Amino acid sequence: EEKRKREEKRERRRREGKVVVDRQVKYARYYVIRHTSMPSVLVEGGFVSNSNERSRMKTAWFRDAIARGIADGVQDFRRGN
Repeated sequence: EEKRKREEKRERRRREGKVVVDRQVKYARYYVIRHTSMPSVLVEGGFVSNSNERSRMKTAWFRDAIARGIADGVQDFRRGN
């Protein structure tokens, strides 16, 4: 059910023209996520070792798209979506 909701939301955002780089949700026991007193997420906006992603990360439009995606995710979380 949760996976279906994520897929629907991802498709809706694609239709709205947002840039989405989706590598699915990963789970790990990172210290920065486990040792916090509030909800947390670790975001990778791209990989510097990948030349295509590195080039995109240098552009303002890509950084803005990543920032907007993070902000949308925070708002969805706060709304309970």
